[in-house]
Amino acid sequence: MSRLNKMDEIKISNLAIGTEPKLLCTVVEEDVISTITGINEAMIAGADLIELRIDKLREDGMVSEVVSRVNAPSLVVCRPKHLDGFFEGNEEKRIERLLKGLESGAHAIDIELTTEHKLRQRVINAVKSKGTPLLICYENFEETPSKDKLLEILTEEVSLGADIAKFAVKANSYEDLVTVLQTTIDAKKLISKPFVAIAMGKFGSASRPLACIMGSSMTYCARVKGKEGAPGQLPVKETREIIDLLKSTL
Repeated sequence: MSRLNKMDEIKISNLAIGTEPKLLCTVVEEDVISTITGINEAMIAGADLIELRIDKLREDGMVSEVVSRVNAPSLVVCRPKHLDGFFEGNEEKRIERLLKGLESGAHAIDIELTTEHKLRQRVINAVKSKGTPLLICYENFEETPSKDKLLEILTEEVSLGADIAKFAVKANSYEDLVTVLQTTIDAKKLISKPFVAIAMGKFGSASRPLACIMGSSMTYCARVKGKEGAPGQLPVKETREIIDLLKSTL
């Protein structure tokens, strides 16, 4: 689909995704108070919305309280350890925790493309039945697949029902960074859903603001240096300054 057609607009709470690029700030803490404090700090720092990582919470019972107390648009995520997350239970228990976030009033839900088919479909069905926005993501902490493979991944995520499609891959060179940025440009012409394109790691940090200039609907930031949720995240304040500076030259 041509990018000449307007990109679909998705609402997460009262925030429109698919218009101007949005900055999403990762908050991943062990308890309710630290999580709420982190959310407040992220919004003060300038985040548009929160990646609410519930995988590090010490107890399942904390999920409902955290989700119900969020005072900002948020995307609820429960990452497994093999994808650089903190959840130590099995996949069934991880999905149960994620669904608890949905039942507690999550503004949006994130599920990994690589999740076992039946469990992934269980989440998709539950999210769709509630009318909650769904982000389907692909994460690769080892390498950057080819541009064609990344475009195939985004297309598959949309076909599965993603309201927002995402990939985040490890850049092992600047050539990998270029692959991600070229994929971003081409994805604008291929899909009409909002999408997120990220190259992780030291070679990929520049992709976070640059991809937003080229068509990515969101990027992920740290609320402050030292609170990164993934390799190569930049602080939200600096990310916004870079994007605004680049936009001013266009």
